[in-house]
Amino acid sequence: MHAYVKRVVQHGECTIDATTGNGHDTLFLANCVGPSGQVLGVDIQHAAIAATRARLLAHGVGSRVVLYPGDHGHLLPQWLSRSCPCPGSVAAILFNLGYLPGSDKQVVTHAKTTLPALEAACRLLRPGGVLSVTVYRGHRGGAEEYDEVVAFFGSLSSKQFEMTAYKGPTPAPTSPVAYIFRRRV
Repeated sequence: MHAYVKRVVQHGECTIDATTGNGHDTLFLANCVGPSGQVLGVDIQHAAIAATRARLLAHGVGSRVVLYPGDHGHLLPQWLSRSCPCPGSVAAILFNLGYLPGSDKQVVTHAKTTLPALEAACRLLRPGGVLSVTVYRGHRGGAEEYDEVVAFFGSLSSKQFEMTAYKGPTPAPTSPVAYIFRRRV
């Protein structure tokens, strides 16, 4: 996933980590956009925001990232309505759906907030931009969220988006599934 995103994102661009977690993807995006770019990071858990901030500061890239504590299902649609970032201007948006590793496994993502975030993400992406969504299905409610997310993906126009799916190494129904979407137009 990272290799694909890295080929698309240029220095100076804007990217979004819609679920910062422990900050690994946020750090990756900060390195992709370089000193003149910007990463917007979102997470509902304050522990995730703190872990991400610490990781960014340890790597000296904190100045190019703005962290927002809150729900991606509310923030991404708000950004779209406020035109900040500009709709159609974001180079990459990453989602990891499930729970924060090493944290409370009862706090998980849900389709009711993930779907509005994905809808907004599709509109925020620039032509050629990438949407990466990894769905972890092994937690309570994960299979249901996966089904709704897959149904949403099925509703996207193949004229507008090109999709690739990557299944986990084992065919278990709880294995994570990763999707990469490239916006055509």
